[in-house]
Amino acid sequence: MLLRSVPEQVLADGIEAEVEYTVQDFGKAAAPGSFFDFAPLHLVTTATLAGAPAARYRPNLVLETDGEPFAENDWVGRELTVGADLRLRLIAASPRCAVPTLAHGELPADPEALRRPARLNRVVPLPGMDPLPCLGVYAQILAPGTVEAGDEVELH
Repeated sequence: MLLRSVPEQVLADGIEAEVEYTVQDFGKAAAPGSFFDFAPLHLVTTATLAGAPAARYRPNLVLETDGEPFAENDWVGRELTVGADLRLRLIAASPRCAVPTLAHGELPADPEALRRPARLNRVVPLPGMDPLPCLGVYAQILAPGTVEAGDEVELH
């Protein structure tokens, strides 16, 4: 939960003043005591990345696929097993903000990092939201496990 001071009151009364605040819930799919913007894991397929460096989007898991880009959209609501133990519930398409367009370490700024999903994959991430540029899906951990490169992945 984030308590955010009302900016107009801070500007009017000063940073030391007692002001009203708004409350915003974060990480509803996260385990108690942990913090994530929305969910503990973000995963994306190599087909969706289409050659873009995964580091630009900061996923926790990259699944190698030969299928269509943005196939992950159709996985929402299903479960995924990775390796012997990790079991995930795929809960929402992952909306993308401007952060992937910024320079990341050795990666230069790249406006196409947001333009591509904005052009090719505007979807409604959650009921009640407007269509947004999305890339990958968010996942909730149902059963923890160790993941190694080359592990089998099964969609249920």
